[in-house]
Amino acid sequence: MRIIAHRGVSSLAPENTMAAFVKCLEVGAKWFECDVRMLGDNSLIVAHDETAERTTTGTGRFFDLTFADLRRLDAGRWFGDGFRLERVPELATVLDLLNTTGLSANLELKFEESDPEVVRTYLETIARSTRALKQPDRVLVSSFSAELLSGMAALAPDLARALLVDEVGASVDQVVAQARDLGCDAVNPGLEGLTADRVQALKAAGMAVYVWTVNSVETARELAEWGVDGVFTDYPQDLLAAGLDQE
Repeated sequence: MRIIAHRGVSSLAPENTMAAFVKCLEVGAKWFECDVRMLGDNSLIVAHDETAERTTTGTGRFFDLTFADLRRLDAGRWFGDGFRLERVPELATVLDLLNTTGLSANLELKFEESDPEVVRTYLETIARSTRALKQPDRVLVSSFSAELLSGMAALAPDLARALLVDEVGASVDQVVAQARDLGCDAVNPGLEGLTADRVQALKAAGMAVYVWTVNSVETARELAEWGVDGVFTDYPQDLLAAGLDQE
């Protein structure tokens, strides 16, 4: 079962920073997840929230900032004094880490803008950036947005894609149909409402299943018994210590 460090090893370092991603090497995690956004000057960065307040010393929407603005923000102080001056990373820096270390990543696409031209610029910039990958098969692109996934299918068809869903519930067939329409070969469901039968239905339809967010060793063990292919966790060090990484 694939153990995916959620926003990096976010229990030991500030989420979505290079410090959190490098921690993967220290704890033995082979995969991490991060969130890809675009600034107002078309720079690609890694940050979960639409706004800067929670995880940086800045305010307002990331899309209203430029890269020069971003370099003035501290993205580590909120987590602890030992991470002062940690910066919001560029996507290019994260991709360089993949190329130089052998780590793999789930890139979640997050973009709230509705202007079609702006959305296309976002997708084209990501597709262009990922051409620098030495091994594209070590990246999985995911999103809740059908628009973003279909755009990536057209612009970067060599990158594997996963449909993110909050809850599978009883709508397994609907989720599978949407994933297939988008050319996805994986579904990333939230833990809530998930059952062994629903996992098996997804897998019977040919979908890999990566579940978020799983912070309990006991829950991870149960999901492994159900046959899930991987879990996203803030505590990869605990799941790995329990012997759950079988990939």
